[in-house]
Amino acid sequence: MDALKNLLDKNIQAIKNEEVVYGGLTESELRNAFDSVKDPSDWKGPIDRFVDESQLTAVVKAIQYYTGTEPIVAFVKDSLFNVRSIGYRHGPCGDH
Repeated sequence: MDALKNLLDKNIQAIKNEEVVYGGLTESELRNAFDSVKDPSDWKGPIDRFVDESQLTAVVKAIQYYTGTEPIVAFVKDSLFNVRSIGYRHGPCGDH
């Protein structure tokens, strides 16, 4: 139990200090990327959005971090990609 508490304390401190928490990104970077693709009325729902290549890595990492799922990425054209995920609710971490 002490090990879990120490891990949680370390993660909370990293978030407060804007340290990298996942995939080379900080909590605020992950949050901004996730906010750009999630359903604003149901963050646990499926995701199906078009994303510019410049944001693709951050969006994929954010979906992994917040939903526990591996998004499907498909090239559309030029620098545009379609990113889909079953979302938190239907993923392995979901409340089902």
